[in-house]
Amino acid sequence: MLRILAEDLGVALFERAGRTLHPTPAGRALLRRAASFVGELERAQDELDAIGKGLAGSAMIGAGVGACYALVPRALSLLRKARPEIVVSVREEPIEELVAKLSERRIDLIVARIGTPTLPRDTVVEALYDPPTRIICGPQHPLARMRRVDWPLVLQQEWIVPAAGTPMRAGLETIFRRHGGRPQRCLTESSSIPTNVCLLNQHDMLSVLSADIAEYFSDLGVLRSLNLPVIAGPSPIVMAYLSSQAEAPVVRRLMDCLRSAGRTLTETSSAFEKTARTARRLVARQARARRELRQDL
Repeated sequence: MLRILAEDLGVALFERAGRTLHPTPAGRALLRRAASFVGELERAQDELDAIGKGLAGSAMIGAGVGACYALVPRALSLLRKARPEIVVSVREEPIEELVAKLSERRIDLIVARIGTPTLPRDTVVEALYDPPTRIICGPQHPLARMRRVDWPLVLQQEWIVPAAGTPMRAGLETIFRRHGGRPQRCLTESSSIPTNVCLLNQHDMLSVLSADIAEYFSDLGVLRSLNLPVIAGPSPIVMAYLSSQAEAPVVRRLMDCLRSAGRTLTETSSAFEKTARTARRLVARQARARRELRQDL
């Protein structure tokens, strides 16, 4: 079959090396095209299957871990209310794998912090939500209930740091430099949120999370955010898609729900930070008033 294909195209696609075949430059170009074609066929089959079951169609999201706790669930809830007949599949994988699947058209869009991977040429990138960062600990940690926490004290603690090469790790290293240097007790390196939550509940350690994820676990009673000023996030969560794939009505509706969810989370985060700043100012005034009272006495 390969020989017939090469004869039809009039170009050598593979060359033999012993008992194996290696693609020529023309063969590699054809393989890239074939991967996109196969991806399109798979997505078309998914959509036809959904329509055959009486549904409107299907869409597939490739999601980074940071988007899976607030942004994607909120968007899917909006979509479920507006168009319950649309089937959505979510794939949570490393960003490099998601980019490869997007280029092969095996997924419709990516929702994640993308960082530096090379995107396909016709990719459109939209920022959806830029959550701030929180320093977190387990509820039993001595700093968990302190009304005032300062960075010298924070940097003396044992830390779980995100994996090297991730946007969150780069952002945390910047924070450390800004506040006097890296803690000496960074003994664990992990970007696994379930692993980190378990460790933080078993040991007096600190770590870092996006504010929306930290709030999710705080509501469950398994994490606490330290009372520190707002820390900017390392990079926004974005929606990336190929311009040709945005033409499908089902995908367009899903993208609208993601944009709406991003706006709502941004507004909620801004309101929360305003309330937190007010509370910190009130605590500072109360502390100042107590010091003045002690001096008068």
